[in-house]
Amino acid sequence: MKSCYFDRESRAMLDLHDVTAALPSKYEGVYDVWRISRMSVPPPSRGHGIAARLLQAACNDADAFNVELVLEAVADTSHENALNFEQLCAFYERRGFTHNPNMRGNMSRRPKESNALRTSG
Repeated sequence: MKSCYFDRESRAMLDLHDVTAALPSKYEGVYDVWRISRMSVPPPSRGHGIAARLLQAACNDADAFNVELVLEAVADTSHENALNFEQLCAFYERRGFTHNPNMRGNMSRRPKESNALRTSG
């Protein structure tokens, strides 16, 4: 799985880090877990679906590699056309992320069964 997804034209990026080793042992062997540590789209390029494409590419790879994705939703309030917290959470929810009820903004997405996994065995 890649650790960075990049849109060359807009210079948008999504960074991930493997945090599997930091998890308690009770999670061992269930899924690898990668944290989306940053997704950034420059303000002039926002509203054109670039973040959605980067996130979808990461989700597709996570499904193929049986990886759970986790993130902390934090709204960028420094720009006029930025999503607020509720809009940002809805953006992630549309891509299969769910909320951790114990921590505001923490979200996760378990891998979907990939075609490769369905056809083997």
